[in-house]
Amino acid sequence: MRDDPAWSLSAHEKRNAELAALIRKKGASLDEPRVIECHFWAPSQNSADQLAVALQTKGFVKLRVNPTEQDRWNVEMAITQSVNRTVSVGFTSDLVETAAMFDGSFDGWGTCL
Repeated sequence: MRDDPAWSLSAHEKRNAELAALIRKKGASLDEPRVIECHFWAPSQNSADQLAVALQTKGFVKLRVNPTEQDRWNVEMAITQSVNRTVSVGFTSDLVETAAMFDGSFDGWGTCL
């Protein structure tokens, strides 16, 4: 998990800026709604399930909740919104805080072009 302070909101902001620049460079709109997949880690099945439910109340759709070989759980959720909304500090900090409520972590996002 990215528990360490180095994987903080500022680390997410840096990565978000890089992803937005790449999407813009490929000619895609940053304002057009698209499916955004968000990735999380949780320490147990119970934590992963609770995180998924909390995210569903925020408009996310559950893609998968699976155990990994590293004694942690992978939670993948999707939401339809713009890249600009996805890279906003408010959205990112909400995901970081929501994951932390269940002893998990937000690992980032991706989208298809």
